[in-house]
Amino acid sequence: MGCEDAISGERETGVPGYGNCVEQDKIANRKSKTANVAKTLGRVRSFLSRAKACAPALVALALGLILWLVYYPACMGADSFWIYAHAKSGEFTDWHAPVMSILLAGLMRLGGGVGALTFVVCLAGTLGVQRLAGSCTRLLYGRRLSHGACEWTGLACLVLLLIPVSPLLFYLMTFGKDSWMLVAFVWIVELALRLDRKKPGRPGTIRIVALIALAGLVPLIRHNGVLCLPVLCLVVWLLVWRRRPKTAPLIALAPVFLAAILFRAQYNLLGVERSGVANQCMAQQLIGLCILRPDIREEMPYTSANVIDEHLDKYIWGETGPLWYMEPLIVRSGFVTIERPNPKLSAEYWRMVRRHPLSMLHVNWIGFVTMLGIDRTSHWAQRSIVSNPFGVRMNDTFAAVRLWIEAFISFCGRFSLLRWLTGVHLVWIVIDLAWIAAVFAVFVQKRIHPSWLAILLLFLPLSYYGSYMLAMTARYFRYMYPATLLVQILFVSALFGGGVALHAKRRDWAKAP
Repeated sequence: MGCEDAISGERETGVPGYGNCVEQDKIANRKSKTANVAKTLGRVRSFLSRAKACAPALVALALGLILWLVYYPACMGADSFWIYAHAKSGEFTDWHAPVMSILLAGLMRLGGGVGALTFVVCLAGTLGVQRLAGSCTRLLYGRRLSHGACEWTGLACLVLLLIPVSPLLFYLMTFGKDSWMLVAFVWIVELALRLDRKKPGRPGTIRIVALIALAGLVPLIRHNGVLCLPVLCLVVWLLVWRRRPKTAPLIALAPVFLAAILFRAQYNLLGVERSGVANQCMAQQLIGLCILRPDIREEMPYTSANVIDEHLDKYIWGETGPLWYMEPLIVRSGFVTIERPNPKLSAEYWRMVRRHPLSMLHVNWIGFVTMLGIDRTSHWAQRSIVSNPFGVRMNDTFAAVRLWIEAFISFCGRFSLLRWLTGVHLVWIVIDLAWIAAVFAVFVQKRIHPSWLAILLLFLPLSYYGSYMLAMTARYFRYMYPATLLVQILFVSALFGGGVALHAKRRDWAKAP
């Protein structure tokens, strides 16, 4: 019987009790409304909780967007326009990373340009640095700090590194190989740390695939990145051997297979032409050997015949400029060819490597030391767009902001200490080695099992630094900056995280009875 029937029945019969159904309906309606309000409030609280958890990442993306707007379309130097010209013409060579020219050419056909690529790189960079700094903080202080505190500490590290005393903001907006390598390294280490925190039962397949893809792209962005592949393969193996012990070796070699496939594809399918990109490095080392060991010049007939002895005093250790574009040239025309490999030069180079390996190592070491920035910092960052025939120029909207940033950099340039912190690679190599030594010291003294993944990740920047012993072309700071940034993120995370952990500990002491 419905409530309406009950009420009409009470009126007709006069039997008491039928009217109670009205009160029951009112109570049920109130409960239903209360339940709906509770559900709504629960959804709001859940949304706010998720928004709070995502807030550091969202702020990082917002900072990347602001940076992109200020320096739109990109900071571009001579190398940037070499890549840009290949993309415009559709004729690709491997002198510079053809993957960048190919992607830009495809984007141009869709109506995009350099600005669209730098948008992706800039936002991926700011987000990656924030996430990596948060992961480093969690690795070091995860037992003392909450997940949210680690993420906010990562954001604080990003903000510090974006202050113009550091070149990070310019690299995130530069269209160049070093900027892409920087972002690739940041995300490789971040993905590795996130995967290491996963429980063995959870596969993390998407992150593993992303890690392998980025590791395989490293040699395509910079040729000397191939020397980082052994470390990257060991990182992949450490991450998968517990989950997939039988296939772990094969998966660990996936970055090598991917890099080989992509190299083949760019030459055979996309028509990339081979250039003489290695000629300048081999010639620079052979001439250095002539200066260091004049007694063995007769063993280098091809090099000796092409050296101009009266200009040999213009040789600069670690610089290839005097060999092909800085006047006066110290070699004859045709010795260092850009367009094609030089078989005679290559044969003589490898012959000297076999006969005098220690002397060649000495030459490389002298050139490598000059790249560390001890005496001076060259090409700290690309902060503008050089004059070009394509009419590409910075936006006028934020010209005043850029001028303010330049004035701030000029002011900070008066302090030599800042150059050592932000413009000398040697400082950060020493810090990286100190981290590795500290990890092993803790293992020896306290018998705590070391994190082999953390040790390998510390060796990643060292492998990239070391790759320039074979790939010296100039004393530019930007070449090694991707490795330096990794060490800087770890160092700043340790400082900030330690400060936050100490503050939390003192607060707990104050609350204790």
